Amino acid sequence: MFTEAELTERLDPVPPPAPRVLGQLAFGLFEHPGGRTALLVLVLRLGDELRMELLGVSMDDLIEAAENGDGAAEAARRTLRSARQRLLAIAAQERDVRRRGAGSGSPHGRPENGEAVDYDPYAEATTREVEALLRQVGGELEHAYRSTERRTRHGQERHEGGERPTHRALADAMDAPAERHFRDPERETVVVVGRKQRAHVFNDDARLVTSFDLTTNELDRKLSRRRWEPLSGERYRAFRVALGRALRPE
Repeated sequence: MFTEAELTERLDPVPPPAPRVLGQLAFGLFEHPGGRTALLVLVLRLGDELRMELLGVSMDDLIEAAENGDGAAEAARRTLRSARQRLLAIAAQERDVRRRGAGSGSPHGRPENGEAVDYDPYAEATTREVEALLRQVGGELEHAYRSTERRTRHGQERHEGGERPTHRALADAMDAPAERHFRDPERETVVVVGRKQRAHVFNDDARLVTSFDLTTNELDRKLSRRRWEPLSGERYRAFRVALGRALRPE
């Protein structure tokens, strides 16, 4: 693990107050454009706010891997998104407790070896919650990777046995409106965003490549960076025909 000073040097500059590292978690080796890289999860305190930062692997890296069918990366994205929401709740809880305790006469210091020292019981409680959250995240990541490996083996067995576990993705894509169909020009695939922001990636013949969850912000970034383009015209019509055939094979 890195020291707090080493970690702070690796982070992008932030406005005052200076960030304080409350916890860190190193996990796994993810496939990355530059090779295989470990994911380092940091939880920072900036004043009364808590923030999660990733080093080594970004959320954009994880979504790229998920688009390539990496189920472990998709599971990691879900776990980290949930952890970020939990951090917001922990920070809000601390602010609320501080407000309610402001006039209660709670001590701001405690004696130690007969001398008064700086001690913030609210911050201490938050640090303990952050440490517990990081332990939970580590356990969920490990479980997700093991489960993904098992699903990958079982999926290969289903493929070899001629089974088609993709009907729900096909039906979800068929129900999606035209404006939710996109083309990934780099991968030469079609992406359909269905119910509950579930993205399904197909080839031109409507064979499912992978599915993954997508946030509204992630979709907006894909479009603004032109990583995805609207699917329209003859390409849209041809894909819909292929999708209908895939749903109703002869």
